[in-house]
Amino acid sequence: MTNNVKLRLTGFYILILSSLLLPQYINAQTSYFIVEKPGTVKNHKYTTGDQISLSFEMNGNEITAEGRIYSIRDSAIYLNKITKIPLTSIRAVYQERRMMMLLSNLGWMGGAGYFALDGINGLLTKRAPVIPARTLYITGGLLATSLGASFLTVKTLKTDDKKWRVKTLIME
Repeated sequence: MTNNVKLRLTGFYILILSSLLLPQYINAQTSYFIVEKPGTVKNHKYTTGDQISLSFEMNGNEITAEGRIYSIRDSAIYLNKITKIPLTSIRAVYQERRMMMLLSNLGWMGGAGYFALDGINGLLTKRAPVIPARTLYITGGLLATSLGASFLTVKTLKTDDKKWRVKTLIME
């Protein structure tokens, strides 16, 4: 191998190595908006670009806002590039419980689907009561489970510095 080829391979290896290490360096400089429970290790971290729903106080009115975090600063976060929310004015952060949403949707679809399927089956087989009482019990149970789960789809993290508190972690 000639020196020219070795030099090209060395440059190629440096390019590959830097492309693997550079994203980690950039990622290490992210800022975090943290909602934490004092005295425990429970916390929820949000970074720039994450979707968030929260309520805050402005001019004596409580406002609920939802959007993407555009920027995280020492004393405020910016939503949707325009809304500046000071950390001291945040009253609650709302988190979606995805499993409860899934349970709610599956209960609703399962109950309606079972009712329709058993009703069609009763019509096709010319059953005396087209929809028996047992079908109503099963469908009612699935719909009641779905309704109960729908009330539990959003968790409210009240930021009163007793239950939950908010802070930022700026890594530069």
